[in-house]
Amino acid sequence: MPAVERPPFAAACFVSCNTQQLAFERIQFTLLCGHVAIKGANLRKQGALYSTYRSTRKVLEKVPLFRTAIGYMLEIKSTVVDSSERNRAAVEENFQEPDPYGFARDLEQFRFQRALEFLRLAKPDGVFPSVLGVGCAEGMFTRMLAERCGTLLAVDLSAIALQRAKQRCSDRSNIEFAEWDVRRDPINGTFDLIVATGVLEYILRPVYV
Repeated sequence: MPAVERPPFAAACFVSCNTQQLAFERIQFTLLCGHVAIKGANLRKQGALYSTYRSTRKVLEKVPLFRTAIGYMLEIKSTVVDSSERNRAAVEENFQEPDPYGFARDLEQFRFQRALEFLRLAKPDGVFPSVLGVGCAEGMFTRMLAERCGTLLAVDLSAIALQRAKQRCSDRSNIEFAEWDVRRDPINGTFDLIVATGVLEYILRPVYV
């Protein structure tokens, strides 16, 4: 079959299109490099500002009066920005890694045992019929607490933590898990005991509780 000759203008159009495409890609690449350079410059600027802030703060904190004032200012700032949405985002980010608060450490396990001892002193003759456990996290203390409960509703702000808690306590038939926000969700039902371990200290506005 004889070869089909391509007219000269077709080759010219093809070359022209390729040239335009190449020019467009070069423009895109140039813009991308510019964007990356600007973003990098902004990050370096922010890093420089933060570094200046940290070094200045270290100098001021050597003076007791300034150290106290800075402490108060940081507490006021934390209280002002405290919110349910902000806390939820922070907690979910923390639970990207297992046991972010170190509950498996010996010190935390000792604290759990002390809490259980208080419960034994409060009710030495048996279990609490209905219990609400606020801030169950990954269920380490929840599993221990369940032995002192008739039924236990374990709640937490983090869906990730709740999933791990369910797995940890899957052999406990008296535990129910639910996602719950202590700041805004009402308590449904009545309980003989409410346990909040390592929770209240993170709430900077008592009006929420």
